[in-house]
Amino acid sequence: MLLGLLPLAAGTIRWNGEGVDQPTAFFVPPCGAYTLQEPRLFSESVRDNILQGLAAEGETLQQALCDAVLEPDITRLEQQLDILVDPRGVRLSGSQIQRVAAARMFIREPELFVFDDLSSALDGETEQLLWANLSAGGADRPGCVASPGRTPTR
Repeated sequence: MLLGLLPLAAGTIRWNGEGVDQPTAFFVPPCGAYTLQEPRLFSESVRDNILQGLAAEGETLQQALCDAVLEPDITRLEQQLDILVDPRGVRLSGSQIQRVAAARMFIREPELFVFDDLSSALDGETEQLLWANLSAGGADRPGCVASPGRTPTR
């Protein structure tokens, strides 16, 4: 109902004590963000799949990668964030695709995250780190790779 996928049959939707008459127009970034269980990526670079036109780089992008526990995977790729995603480039694993989609959500810094089983393709350790990062909020996140001179933001 929050996403407009089902009609509101009864009751009301409230956000911070205020009624929301049109949730499909309200729960969009920066208020809300949604990731499917099987997210789709575009035939573009990993960077472009995360940013999707957003003018964010540097610390903001690094923090989104950190929160999505994607940093270790990116550092192992030859062209890192600039590598092209299938069909013209590399084929990512199901776990990597889910975490690219998560980074796409995190970089927009919404107030509300709606996940459709975000961790279904993740191994146990990566899943724990991702949820710990989300729970940590502005604090140091356990899944982040330490980078000299970099402190978590948000």
